This record gives sequence, structure tokens and C-alpha cells, in this order.
Amino acid sequence: MVAVARYAGLRIPSESQRLTWADVDFERARLTVHSPKTERWEGHDQRVVPITPKLMTLLRDRFETMPEGEAPLVTIGGKGAVIRPVRKIWARAGVEPWDRLWQTLRSSCEKEWAMTHPQFAVSRWIGHSITISGRHYANAVPDELFERVSGVSHGAAGGAVVAASAAAARA
Repeated sequence: MVAVARYAGLRIPSESQRLTWADVDFERARLTVHSPKTERWEGHDQRVVPITPKLMTLLRDRFETMPEGEAPLVTIGGKGAVIRPVRKIWARAGVEPWDRLWQTLRSSCEKEWAMTHPQFAVSRWIGHSITISGRHYANAVPDELFERVSGVSHGAAGGAVVAASAAAARA
């Protein structure tokens, strides 16, 4: 469930609970997602999202080890049935719980895709309009994009890169 939220941008649990192995196209690396939230609009009852390499590895591993004849892709129950065990894991690990876990995973998927793919495609894969994307997901520009465009890294040696750039500009 965590993997399909993070690497495919699915809504949890409404979209994840509807997935079956018939929705997975291993050969073309595509996942058909049935969306109860948007099905009332014509042509928006389902969408196809890319299966990223990380998700593909997890899906193949799961497929190879699943019980014979199991059709659901996600076998964990609804939202509450999943968050309780996750909270226990966080507590044992001493990790601060995330607010809005499922939305955060979905949002991080969209932001990662938006860094390298056209927004019209990303919005379609995520299952909402570009307007909604701008309002809720893609409203902050990551430092990585500034660094990519400017050629100036702000990592551990960022100061040295900036100082060297300033010296070169004066020369």
C-alpha cells in the first residue's frame, strides 16, 4: 500500500483496494487505476499510470511470492487497518509520525514526476487537473531545480561553489 501511494500516486485506500493483478501490465510497465473519486465524470473512472522501476521491483517480488490464485494486489484492509500497524512501527523505531501519511506519499510522487515529466502527463497520471495540481501539490519549487538551472550547488560544499563562482565572475 505504501509503495502504490509513493511510487504510483494512488489514493489510499479508495484506489489501492480496487487493484487486482489484472490491472498490472508488466510488459508495458503500466498500472490501470480505478478511481471512485473521479468516476462520476465521463472518462475519469480509471487512468493508466507508469510503473516506475522501484515499484516494478516490488510488484515482481510480490507477484512471485503471493499465494496461488490471489487476485487483489493490496491485501491489507482499509485506511484504519493500515495506519495502526504503521503507527506501531513508528513508535518502535522512535520515528516522528508523518501528518497526512497517504497524502504526503502521493504528493511526493507527483512532485518527483513533475521534476522530469510534463505537468499535463503528471496530472493525468495522478488523476486531477493541472489547476488542482498547482493549488495543492506543485506550489513550491524545490532547491534542486534552482541548482539544476543555475549550476550552483547548495549542498555540503555549496559555499565553496558559490565563492568560486563569484571569484570567476570578478575575473
